[in-house]
Amino acid sequence: MKAKGFMRWLLAAAMLVTALSGCSNTNNEGATPTASANEPSDSAPGQTLEEVTLKIYFVGSEPPQTKEVWANVEQMSKSELNAKFDINFIPWADYQDKMKLLAASGDDFDLYFDANWFIFPTMLKNDALLPLDDLMDQYAPNLKKYLTDTNNLEWAKVNGKIMAIPTDNPSTHRAYATIREDLRKKYNIPEQMSTMEDLENYLDIVTKNEPGILALNNVTQGINNWDNAMNALATKYSLGREFGQSNFDLTFDLNDPKVTIVPLERTPAFLEASKIRRTWYEKGWIPKNAMNAPQETVNGIDDGKYAAVIRGTEDAFRTLNGPGEKKGYMMYPDSKSALAGSAGNLLGINKNAANPERAMMFLEWMNASQENYNAVMYGIKDKTYVIKQIDGVDTVAYPDGMDAQNGYLEWNGRWALWRSQWRLPSTFDTNKALADGTKADVEYENNVMPLVAGFNFDTEPVKQELTARQAVYDEYGRKLLFGLEADVDKAVDEYIKRMNEAGTDKIVAEMQKQMDAFLAAKGK
Repeated sequence: MKAKGFMRWLLAAAMLVTALSGCSNTNNEGATPTASANEPSDSAPGQTLEEVTLKIYFVGSEPPQTKEVWANVEQMSKSELNAKFDINFIPWADYQDKMKLLAASGDDFDLYFDANWFIFPTMLKNDALLPLDDLMDQYAPNLKKYLTDTNNLEWAKVNGKIMAIPTDNPSTHRAYATIREDLRKKYNIPEQMSTMEDLENYLDIVTKNEPGILALNNVTQGINNWDNAMNALATKYSLGREFGQSNFDLTFDLNDPKVTIVPLERTPAFLEASKIRRTWYEKGWIPKNAMNAPQETVNGIDDGKYAAVIRGTEDAFRTLNGPGEKKGYMMYPDSKSALAGSAGNLLGINKNAANPERAMMFLEWMNASQENYNAVMYGIKDKTYVIKQIDGVDTVAYPDGMDAQNGYLEWNGRWALWRSQWRLPSTFDTNKALADGTKADVEYENNVMPLVAGFNFDTEPVKQELTARQAVYDEYGRKLLFGLEADVDKAVDEYIKRMNEAGTDKIVAEMQKQMDAFLAAKGK
């Protein structure tokens, strides 16, 4: 661990000796530091840290107020961190390749956004990440305790070592149908949306009687085969989705204690979803040019263009913007769905980071108070956000003249920094939504912790087969996704055949071998 010339921060001599000797114990869950990482040592009063610059990468577009916001963070934290912030945003399409290249080239960036469905497995495989146990013990003990007490830190451990800092925003993979409730009431449609048949009945009636409104948005937003239809059918059949948000398209039955890996295309859910997509295409719910059209905004239901969307719990419970009353309905409530781990949004520290200690101190500082948290997440009060009283609760809102297009609040990558103890309700996340959404996710009896929690697939042994499998999807799978195949049974059979020829059985065997070893190590 680099010292960078600044003062050690622990008071106890024993802890100081341990730090200087590079203690190898990486599982000090029970250790109780004698001083906060934010408190200078009494052994050197008046001394300050040398100034450093923390280089941080986030994904997506940079909000226009970014430099002003982080300059304010710099001033607020100066006495404790003495750090400048070099904040960089990389577009989604370029982010993965750019970050892998930076890591491989030995770049000394400090923090970056990642996720277990993103490039985290690759960064692990490439030995690009710094184990964080010692850093957290010394420089972020309070954050470590918080993430441990809230059962989040385990998701970011690999072979017993902490390899990233996770979010703590609980969620589930369960599908919810969010609809225009005002239109349901207007046409006396039954108050039940628990199945695809229920939802399609609602859509039929609404689209026939409301000529200006389309059926569903997000029908073409899926990563590979995971779209509206597949998300709902995965819930119906209790399929695990941990491997679905990549080009793996592999799954397993949440009721199976052996976690038997199955290619998605061989499941009854896939065939049923493909037939539903064809029906939607024939009804005009999937536009004829959808495969070549630009992707639309995911939240299209907000502006009144769409009658419904199938998404997750948080969207079902949030107060959506735009015309009409919105309501979320849990789909297939009797089926199991997996709790989504906190590794779905992560912050990693680069193995070659110039200032890993200061990066960890920054995360501790941010988690130390509401004021610090607000400065990073929401920006500058009365400039990038205002506080309104809604239902007697402090609620974050955009200032007049600002919205998601020209404001700061909904910046990409912030998800990895969510902390429930400080996260405020907002005009796009009401207090009730946060409370009810969390309760629905964590406490609902059929939302279960999957046995695969913490598993990371090493793709190196089958990377050629995965590339071939992706090519088959691009040529054959996309047509199924957009409902373009008239004879769905024949097309799915052909798709399975082509996927088999691409080496799917080898991929399944390799993942199963790794999964069996993972479960055995956990005593499962």
